[in-house]
Amino acid sequence: MSDEKISAELIRKEQLLDLELAELEEAVKNRDKVMTKLHEYNDIKDIAQIVIVRRRSLKMFYIIGLGLGDVKDITVKGLEIVKKCSRVYLEAYTSILIDDILENMKSFYGKDIIIADREMVESSIVGDPFGATTHTDLVLRAHQTNIPTKVIHNASILNAAGCCGLQLYNFGETVSIPFWTDSWKPDSFYDKIVENKTRGLHTLCLLDIQVKEPTLESLTRKVRQYQPPRFMSVSQAAQQLLDISSTKPGKL
Repeated sequence: MSDEKISAELIRKEQLLDLELAELEEAVKNRDKVMTKLHEYNDIKDIAQIVIVRRRSLKMFYIIGLGLGDVKDITVKGLEIVKKCSRVYLEAYTSILIDDILENMKSFYGKDIIIADREMVESSIVGDPFGATTHTDLVLRAHQTNIPTKVIHNASILNAAGCCGLQLYNFGETVSIPFWTDSWKPDSFYDKIVENKTRGLHTLCLLDIQVKEPTLESLTRKVRQYQPPRFMSVSQAAQQLLDISSTKPGKL
């Protein structure tokens, strides 16, 4: 074989070896990538196991609807949960409670009950838990802090309004009528009532409740003082509506 042919053959083999070497190097790189991904997977799996264990160790935060006012309006499921809870709070901010209901509840539930006003978190709620935005906010905050929650629904004024003979299908947007002050007299609720009326719909009006409202002095001096509790009457709400109708173009 001539020197030229030998040189050509050697060059060809060298090229083949370079190609094989490149393939081996790529295989090693892929292996490293696979090992890195495997380690990441194992790390994620370990973290997930820790999270699962921690969540199992957390106590459940129950939000339980109590119904329309009687202590026996609570559902069977709700009562069973209340009896098992380590602490029970009764929300006394967004609804009216009957004077002797607290003592009756303690006796019926067989549990001590902590009154939860506007400055505290609540777990037992008159009506249905999602009948007030306060309770929706509670659930969202609990989820943001990874606190497990469970809601027990019940009857509320939103569906009990049907007992007056009006079909629930024919109700429009629900409105809240707040107490007026000398310097603050909102009237947007009136427009919604007029809008419902023009569409042939009834309106459920929720009347204002003011419990533990801070006094002006307490706001300026940072001293905790509260106004006496107030509960709007039907006549007060009607008078505010009449006052608005005298100046608004839309008539009820």
